This record gives sequence, C-alpha cells and structure tokens, in this order.
Amino acid sequence: MKPEILQMGPMMPHVDAALAAAYEVHCYWEADDGTRLLAEIGKRVRAVATGGHEGCSRAIIEALPKLEVIASFGVGYDAVDVAACRERGVRLTNTP
Repeated sequence: MKPEILQMGPMMPHVDAALAAAYEVHCYWEADDGTRLLAEIGKRVRAVATGGHEGCSRAIIEALPKLEVIASFGVGYDAVDVAACRERGVRLTNTP
C-alpha cells in the first residue's frame, strides 16, 4: 500500500507520473467537493504536493491531522499558510 498524499493542482506530466508511481495521489483540484474529499481522506494523508499558485490554506492543513510535510514546487511559497505549518510542526519545502 502506497502512502497517501494530497496534490493541490496539476504539475508537469513527469512530476505527476513520479508522484503517482510513489504515492496514492488524491487530486484536490479534480474534486467536485473539496470539503468532502478532505473529510474522506484527511486522516490518512501525510503530505501535500502543491505549487506556488495553489499553495495550501490553513483550512486544508487543519483538515489533515497526520500532515507532516508540504512540498511546494515553483517560485515561492506565499500561498502556503506558513503560520499554520509552524503551529502544527509541519515541514514546508520549496523547490524553485
């Protein structure tokens, strides 16, 4: 069984493929109801893959009680709630 992650938005095809090979990826941007998706998978997700535009809000961070890391791909991490990460002890990485 692969670890489960939440991917906030589409990335380059080779990045999407690499994530899918290593993890069970839940695609937030494809969900009809993001709140319902988080309620269904939130307790199992340990990581978020995101980009500089999508980021990760406090509400999403709080909906993932086992969250350990947010990996942001692209320029900056302004769209990630850094304060929420600090409060929860969630590591935030950025790959420009």
